Amino acid sequence: MANHIYQVQVQSDHLSKITSSQPIQALSELIWNSLDADSSSVDVKFEYNKLDTLAAIIVSDDGHGIPYADAPVLFQNLGGSWKRSRRISKEEGRFLHGQEGKGRFKALALGLAAEWDVTYKKGDELWTYKIKFTEEDIRQIIISDEKRAPVRKIRGVVLTITEPHRDYKVLTSDDGIQELNETFALYLADYSKVSILVGTNRLDPASAIESQHSLNLNDIVVDGNNYPVRLSIIEWKSKTNRCFYICNDKRLPLLKAGKRFHTGNFQFSAYLVPRNSYIFG
Repeated sequence: MANHIYQVQVQSDHLSKITSSQPIQALSELIWNSLDADSSSVDVKFEYNKLDTLAAIIVSDDGHGIPYADAPVLFQNLGGSWKRSRRISKEEGRFLHGQEGKGRFKALALGLAAEWDVTYKKGDELWTYKIKFTEEDIRQIIISDEKRAPVRKIRGVVLTITEPHRDYKVLTSDDGIQELNETFALYLADYSKVSILVGTNRLDPASAIESQHSLNLNDIVVDGNNYPVRLSIIEWKSKTNRCFYICNDKRLPLLKAGKRFHTGNFQFSAYLVPRNSYIFG
């Protein structure tokens, strides 16, 4: 099977900045990519070698995959994501999180090499191919030829990140799972049939919530324009970093701000959303 090499159309130093991220944030972006592809199940696994050292991080999903003809453009042109012209996903009509195509490059924030094993439907058949890039040559994208998928292969993407930078125990720690629960809380509330499994931990924000509250705030005024907003607060049963999330009108977190809140032992996450976006309470 032949490989085809493409160059990412951006300078290496800029791409290096994009691939830099905290572990939980990087994993979150990879999970968002799966969810934006209409995955109903996202499974994050961790493989260890004989020395019990982390050898690979594998993110599998059952989404619609990437059509072979689209792959070069999507990986070459940063900011050329198909999501830029859409607000909802292709098949399930879910609200989209990413729009600039940066999320897939976060794989290199976790390891030195990343390979996507893609299976998608073309006509009445499933076809498969692979995409790979490495930190060694960060601008070079390698895409294999496509072929008909084996009989038992299912549609979706399996992303394998090898040569991890660290052991990343934070990804399966109580604090890490709690942060992931906070990140995906509103999405999983909207799409209750979606399953996200990280190691042996299934993200389940509902079971970790103590209480929920919402209140309307004064409008935010920018350049004479009024923007009605609503603050929604989740009180958690366990300890959190007590973060403030700014969300879009589809309730998807776009920005997280961690500040010092003088609230005693009150464990919470706060979400600022447009007032026409119903949250809870």
